[in-house]
Amino acid sequence: MFTRKNLFLSASMLLAFSATNNTATAQPFYDGYTKDREDLLSEASYTAPDMDNRDRAEAVHDKAGITPAHYTEDRARDRKSMFQDFTGPYFGADIGYNIGSYEITDPGAPSGDLGMDGIEGGLFIGWGGVYKWNWLGGYVGLELGHSWSNADGDFAGNAFEKDHAWLVSMRPGITMYEDALAYGIVGYTRAEFVGNGDDEDVNGYFLGAGSEFSTRSPLKLRLEYTYTNYADEPLSDINFEGHDNMIKLGTVFRF
Repeated sequence: MFTRKNLFLSASMLLAFSATNNTATAQPFYDGYTKDREDLLSEASYTAPDMDNRDRAEAVHDKAGITPAHYTEDRARDRKSMFQDFTGPYFGADIGYNIGSYEITDPGAPSGDLGMDGIEGGLFIGWGGVYKWNWLGGYVGLELGHSWSNADGDFAGNAFEKDHAWLVSMRPGITMYEDALAYGIVGYTRAEFVGNGDDEDVNGYFLGAGSEFSTRSPLKLRLEYTYTNYADEPLSDINFEGHDNMIKLGTVFRF
């Protein structure tokens, strides 16, 4: 027979169970996001046992379609600590192949075209800055470089060669996802040429294009093409004027 005592005990047990259940379902989980604690722990353990707590929580919220703001910020900080983007100072080295054509004008001997080609390598330092939009960003860079060349050729029994050059350039471009950079090149150079028993510093300007690729580290890879046009300069008793084409592969270390 159902007595008042039995009724009181049943009601007390029901109230205790309800209070316990409500406490479990209101546990906070990662900055204000709430879900049944037992369900979250179960899903997190099932997702990947070798994950740490933050990765488990992130996997659970991703599954639920929740992306807390602090996750995005943490991801950006973690990615930044893994590798640098295209902003800041840098230095590097490159090597390439130079093919040139020069017009020789000699009042006392035959005139004509001189071809010179050879390997050229260099060192450079610079600074670049990125203005980020979404997955694209605007880029501008300044660079100073010095190169050494073994490009040479013969004309009318005389040997000519390009010895070394100083270069300064500006590089406007576009970045994509901080993983790739495409840019134009415009600059000034002063190169030393040797020939016909004399050496001369020749001024010129160069134009080109290049691309730089992320390796998920501060070290980047880049590929460039430049066209250089040299002013008419006297080299010994001849006039020397021409241009060259260069393809270079380089490595860049960005701070």
